[in-house]
Amino acid sequence: MAHQFALRQEEAKMETSVSEILQDPDQWRSRVDTIALKGVKEDDLEQWIWILEAEDTDVKVERFLSSDRHKHTFVLMALLRTDEHMTKGSSLMGLYDYIAKTYCLPEPMNRQGAPMGAPGRTLDNAFNMTPMHFMLLIKRLVHHCLRTWPSSIVIIARLVISYLRTVPHNTKPRKSKRRTRYSDQCMIFNYTLQNFRRSSSIRPLANFQHNWKAQRILLSFSANLPRSFIIDRLSYRAIRMVLIGLRKSQTEQQTAFRHSKNWPPYRRKLDGTDEAKDVEDWYSRSVKAGILKRQEGYADDRVDAALDTLGGAKLDGSITIQTRSGAPRQWSGNHRSLAVFSTWAAKVKATRNAYEAWQQFQEPPLPGIKPNFQVYAEMFSKLFSAEVDYTSSILPGDSKEVFPPYQVNLTEFERERLRPLSVHELYKRMLQDGNRPVKHCLALLVRNAATVEEAAGYLNDSPLARTAVGDLTTSLNPTYDNLQWIPLQIFDAYIGLLCARQARRRWVHESHHNSKHTPRPDVLRKYDLLKRAIHLVCVRSGPRRKRAPAPWHTVMQSLAHDKLVLRPWCTQAEDDIEALRMMQSLFDAYKISEGLHPIPFDCLARCTWKAARADGGTSSRAKNAKQHVAKAHATLRSAFRELTATVQAPSGGSLEASLPPLYHELSAAHVRKYLETLASLGDIDEGVHVVDWVLSSWDRNAAILEHARDPGNKQWSMLREAFVCFRAFAEGSVSDEIMGRIEARFEELKGKGSTWSWPGQEDVEDYVAWRREREEGQG
Repeated sequence: MAHQFALRQEEAKMETSVSEILQDPDQWRSRVDTIALKGVKEDDLEQWIWILEAEDTDVKVERFLSSDRHKHTFVLMALLRTDEHMTKGSSLMGLYDYIAKTYCLPEPMNRQGAPMGAPGRTLDNAFNMTPMHFMLLIKRLVHHCLRTWPSSIVIIARLVISYLRTVPHNTKPRKSKRRTRYSDQCMIFNYTLQNFRRSSSIRPLANFQHNWKAQRILLSFSANLPRSFIIDRLSYRAIRMVLIGLRKSQTEQQTAFRHSKNWPPYRRKLDGTDEAKDVEDWYSRSVKAGILKRQEGYADDRVDAALDTLGGAKLDGSITIQTRSGAPRQWSGNHRSLAVFSTWAAKVKATRNAYEAWQQFQEPPLPGIKPNFQVYAEMFSKLFSAEVDYTSSILPGDSKEVFPPYQVNLTEFERERLRPLSVHELYKRMLQDGNRPVKHCLALLVRNAATVEEAAGYLNDSPLARTAVGDLTTSLNPTYDNLQWIPLQIFDAYIGLLCARQARRRWVHESHHNSKHTPRPDVLRKYDLLKRAIHLVCVRSGPRRKRAPAPWHTVMQSLAHDKLVLRPWCTQAEDDIEALRMMQSLFDAYKISEGLHPIPFDCLARCTWKAARADGGTSSRAKNAKQHVAKAHATLRSAFRELTATVQAPSGGSLEASLPPLYHELSAAHVRKYLETLASLGDIDEGVHVVDWVLSSWDRNAAILEHARDPGNKQWSMLREAFVCFRAFAEGSVSDEIMGRIEARFEELKGKGSTWSWPGQEDVEDYVAWRREREEGQG
């Protein structure tokens, strides 16, 4: 009926052949009278259509929440379709609260004692939200949560718990196919655990900490029940997939530290305490979860073997390197037998360098099979990774970096025998094996190609449409219709290549010389690659297009790079102003398309700092320099207040205990760069505001700047530098009263256990000297 009502409105504007069916007043009145018997009025239809006709999803949500009038479940489901896109965390917060008050009440007033006639059945929202409907609702909520506000997934866990308490009792079903309350609860519980393994498109591994918190909330709720819910095999797997994406715990770090440098990486027992520990004490959390799964009677398959490998230990007792990773690829249906390649790829990935990976690459899990694109992708990843020394603070498996091969006492012949193939040799072998570059393998090759032409060759070897590849690589007028056929992962890899190959200025332009400045030939060949990347991003991911934040972040981070060459015949100061102008335009377009995010904010701050640093102020050699800097300055101040806006729970809400403190997660690195930018702009008042916000966060919520509270974390050092920067530029410009208040606040927080301290005068002097040397070195 709602659809018919919408059609009637359209037909009233322009009549078609459908008008004869819909515009007949008697027939329409008959239909309206029919739904009136169920408690739905024509005004309800009009409001539902008014909600859904808005173009912007945030506006739809605002209209949806604007009144307490009854809204059918289908309206909520329509708002949460996967092709809808919310840019505001407050929109999600409003929907969370609506769902809690509408569908998760412990005792709905009209459920008991009310007649089960047609009106009561239609208007009873809680009764109409069946377990199957609720699972669909959870799936869509998780989708929008991970795209817009990943930390709010814990709120969804609380919603699920509230709903589980409202599932009606039906311990003696009258029909054989009717489920009991307990079975429905187990079904919802397991379905939610499995949905919580899904990752965010931005910083997926970093956001897994929120997924794990949400899973723990559900598991804790179940454990405290008189009869715990049954965890099924796929839920155990979902838990393990989240655990392998987390940072190593202290025990896991100790295990990684004790690995021998040769292969296999057996654990070394350093003292008597190690000797007394049981073997399982050294296992990672993911491996221990796998042991629990087997104890419950669930058999292992290929995916479980891959999870064991990435977790650092397999059931047969073999040891690998615990590797922080996303979930291994899952094959299903007719392709289920291909899961053997997921196990093989995991073995190649759970190594410390290309030599160890090459050894695993040449040991197929089944005799006679050749590697597929998954296995080749992991091998390429090891070949492309940068090398760090064993003295680094990075532990094996923590990041993409690899470690030097351990080749003590090996002859030159043996070392040559163990040497892996080069990238070109491996690629040639891949093609000979009948594999074409696809998915993650293609993205790796494109992103790490030596030249743009080489990347085009990889794309042409892939099964992607030739017209789409042509628009991406050579066309001067690419179209959205063609670029949309390029998978986002491949598109972002190509954009990243263009940005990485963009020319960088390696000299100081002496503007006082009369001789004409002549750029180097390599600069002339590469100076327009970034503009090409920006053009492609705007065509494929502009406003009203399919959401794709990753390419935006890639081009913005490139614009923020120091010594960027945009126009070879201009000075560096003029290029910095041009970068700021471009960044401002991208920032505005991104905010329309994707909303606000800390990464664009940080990039805009870096571009502003570049433009404002020359001679302690803006460069007079660039046109409209002061206007561009002033506009960016105002944008930064406004954006910082949006990013630090506190999440407000609606009055009377039941979700306050699980609320994240902010809609966005700022890090110490963002705070430091913003303070450095404010110092170059001379904005003392905003600097005081930023420091006050940081200090107030200590006793307000531990989730704000969480990693910057740990002295062993690099974020703590970055925040320390931010405090030193503030004192360096604020002293002498801020009144003694304000500086004394801030210093007293540091001392007050120290009494509450704060690890932050007011920097000393020596720290300030060292910082000023370091900054002066750096600026002189940059010319």
